[in-house]
Amino acid sequence: MALTGLDIYKKLPKTNCKECGLPTCLAFAMKVAAGQAGLDDCPQLTDEARSDLSEASAPPQRLVKIGADQKAIEVGQETVLFRHDEKFHHPTAIAMKLSAAAEAGELKNACTAFKKLQFTRVGETIHPDMIALMDEAGSADGLTASAKIVHEELGVPIVLISPSVEALSAAAEPLSGSRPVLYCTGQVSADDLAALAEKAGAPICVAGGIETVAETVAALDEKSVKDVLISPGDVGVAESLAFLTQTRRAALQKKFRPLGCPVLAVACGEDETAAALD
Repeated sequence: MALTGLDIYKKLPKTNCKECGLPTCLAFAMKVAAGQAGLDDCPQLTDEARSDLSEASAPPQRLVKIGADQKAIEVGQETVLFRHDEKFHHPTAIAMKLSAAAEAGELKNACTAFKKLQFTRVGETIHPDMIALMDEAGSADGLTASAKIVHEELGVPIVLISPSVEALSAAAEPLSGSRPVLYCTGQVSADDLAALAEKAGAPICVAGGIETVAETVAALDEKSVKDVLISPGDVGVAESLAFLTQTRRAALQKKFRPLGCPVLAVACGEDETAAALD
């Protein structure tokens, strides 16, 4: 349960020293509770109080790093619902979806097209940041071979999507150190996801309804798996928007930690371009 401003204030030194940049300790406590300040900003806080307040010091939405080196992308760790309240410090990452069943030549041509791809949305020119590799057959060999080609051709962050945990584990092995997102669309337990995350050393995606996602993320937290994204799964635009809105409000306004994860949405349906832009 998230701590209130008064809960935090009780642990502060109450000297109103202003070294944190705010006029009173109570004002500082309220900022920390809102996720707009960190405990490190208080130079007089004792180690005991810092330990007690560790939950409050964590951002309401966790930060997840996808990829490695200079092309890595960071998503999450936002503190406001709307861009007009404060800029989004980690903008939405855009992925181009490819099929793992495609032939090698077709994949290489798609990678070439990826480098040139751009589109304009509300006056802003947008370039894709990642590749989402779709494995609908659950083929470990097919997904692994396709992932190798994309990684060698582009070196950008990759989202591996498959109904098979075994296929995801196999495909992640040759990408060791590149931190792809591993997204299992099949039935999978928290134990299986935790084992996958530990073996691959990569972030994972938890999909399903809001209650299911919250329960799974809470179970993963108990297993110290923190690099987690969440997704509504294979649903339409309206369902995706509802999931995005409800989870973001729960995390940022209610400080509900199990839903405080970046959201991964996959465009689906007969007109995927329209789904992506809606």
